[in-house]
Amino acid sequence: MASRLGISRQAYIRIEHGSTSVICKQLPKIADECGISLDHLVLGYDPCRNNEDILRELDYNKEQLMFKESRLNILQEKLNDTERLLEIQTEHIRSLKDINGYLQRQLDRLQDE
Repeated sequence: MASRLGISRQAYIRIEHGSTSVICKQLPKIADECGISLDHLVLGYDPCRNNEDILRELDYNKEQLMFKESRLNILQEKLNDTERLLEIQTEHIRSLKDINGYLQRQLDRLQDE
């Protein structure tokens, strides 16, 4: 990148690390090398972008969000079902332990007789 901008490697490293300022004449070169507009490089977004492109991107992002929310809801339902199953199995184990205790007491009583 440094050679493409016509600056030394050290100068480019200082720019990357923020230890030196970028000369304004370098900004268009940097934007061009990155394949973005100067506005996008400086502002972080392109204010001249076509509104239709922005709307398409927003629609796409909305669809992705809805899909992910739907998937999240499905996973939450599965988690709830698993928790309910675990509660049922835990209760079943308690019942089996109670039955085992009862049978053990009956066996002890019969052995005492």
